[in-house]
Amino acid sequence: MNEKVELFFDLFDEAALLHYKHLGLRYLDALFKVGEGVLTGNIDSRLPDEAVEKLETIYGDFEGSVFYNEEVRLALELLIVKAFKDQNLPLDLMTPDTINYLFSKIITTLFPTRAISILDTALGTGNMLTTIHNNFLNHSTLIGIEKDETLVRLAQMGASLQASELLIYCQDALQTLYEEVDIIIGDLDAYYLKEGLDLEEPYLEGVRYFPYLVILKRIANLKAGGYFIYLVNNDFFSQPKSEIFKAYLEKEAMLSGLIVLPKTIFQEGHPGRSIIIGKKTRGVVRDISILEIPSFEKESLKRSFEKLEIMIENIAEEKKC
Repeated sequence: MNEKVELFFDLFDEAALLHYKHLGLRYLDALFKVGEGVLTGNIDSRLPDEAVEKLETIYGDFEGSVFYNEEVRLALELLIVKAFKDQNLPLDLMTPDTINYLFSKIITTLFPTRAISILDTALGTGNMLTTIHNNFLNHSTLIGIEKDETLVRLAQMGASLQASELLIYCQDALQTLYEEVDIIIGDLDAYYLKEGLDLEEPYLEGVRYFPYLVILKRIANLKAGGYFIYLVNNDFFSQPKSEIFKAYLEKEAMLSGLIVLPKTIFQEGHPGRSIIIGKKTRGVVRDISILEIPSFEKESLKRSFEKLEIMIENIAEEKKC
C-alpha cells in the first residue's frame, strides 16, 4: 500500500473508531462523522474530552498533510469496504479498480485534449467516476444518478474530500433527466423489471432487462457524437427481446467496441463481464472492434492496455471522418 494511502486510512480509521467506541455508532455512520470533521473541523459535542483531544490532533494531522486525490480515493475505498463488511453489505457495490482504470484509459484516449462532461447512471459510492476524474488530465464535469441515500452520502463525501464537484440526482436510473453530456458510464446490474410499471417503449413491447432499458433511456442525455461505456454481463446480447433492443439502439446509436474481461476474476458459474462502447450517431453501420483481455496479471494487462489504446484511437478517428 502507498505510504500516503496508508496514512490517510489510519488517521480516518482511528477517528472513526473513536465515534464507534464512545457514541455506539455503526462504523459506516462513524465514517460520515469523520468526513464532516475533516472537511469542517466540527466535533460531536457528545464525545468525552479525551476523544475530543484525540480528534483535534487527528484533524490537525489531516490539515498538515498533503494528499493527492487518487490517494484519498484509494484510502476511502478501503474504509468503505471495512464499513460494508461491518454491516454485511455486498462488496460488489464497488467496481474493482482494474476495471475502473480500464474505463479511465478508454475515456482519456477518446478525449485527450479537451474538457468533458460525464454522467454515471449507476453512481453507487462514486468510486468509478472519481477514478476517471483523478486520471483525466483536463477538466471534467461530474454528474451521477443514484437512488440509495446512503450511497449518495458516500459519493458526496468522497467527492468533497477529493475537492471535486459532483452533481448527484437522487432518483431511479430510468427516470427522465435533462442533462446533456459527452460520456455516459455505468456498471449495470443484470436483472428484470416487474410487470405493470409506468414506463415508455420498449418496456411496452415486452423488454424487461434493466441494462437494455437504461442504455436506451440515457441516449437522450448524450450530445451528438457522444459515447456510452457500460460494464455488462457477457450474456448481454442473448437476453429476451434483444432484437427489440438492437432495433431501437440502431435508430440513435452504434456499438463501436467490446472488451471482454478475464473469466478468472469472476466466481464459478458467473457469465463473466465485458465493457461495451457505443456512440450516439444516426445512419452509421460499422463492424464492432473486439478485444479479449486474457488475464489481469501485470505483464498480460500491460499488453492489453497497449492493444486497448490502439483500439480506442481507431474508434476515436471515426468521429473525424
